[in-house]
Amino acid sequence: MITTKEASIRLGLTERTIRNYCSKGRLKCEKRGKIWYIEESSLEDVLEVKIIGTEETERKIGKEKDTPKSIALPPYFVIVRQVGYLEAKVEMLERENSLLKEQLTYQKTSWIKRLFKR
Repeated sequence: MITTKEASIRLGLTERTIRNYCSKGRLKCEKRGKIWYIEESSLEDVLEVKIIGTEETERKIGKEKDTPKSIALPPYFVIVRQVGYLEAKVEMLERENSLLKEQLTYQKTSWIKRLFKR
């Protein structure tokens, strides 16, 4: 079970949209107090509908384009589809960690430089 925030990140939708899907029954959800908890397996159903679409939505959108439909998805979600959610999460955390290390190194060196300028 995941929260609406995590589901919104995975699907590339707003939290409000996820809550609407829960209340309408498009996602398998459980409400505990004020918070909705979503089953991860139900996200794949929404994803398939978003990527594949239906005949009705194809008529509304118009002619099919030559480009793949995954291009219309947010970049983070394309990464998730290619390497899996957990691997994408690890990759993002590693990038954040390296940026924090660089900032820390800069702060340490600037402090040392100020110390020796006196």
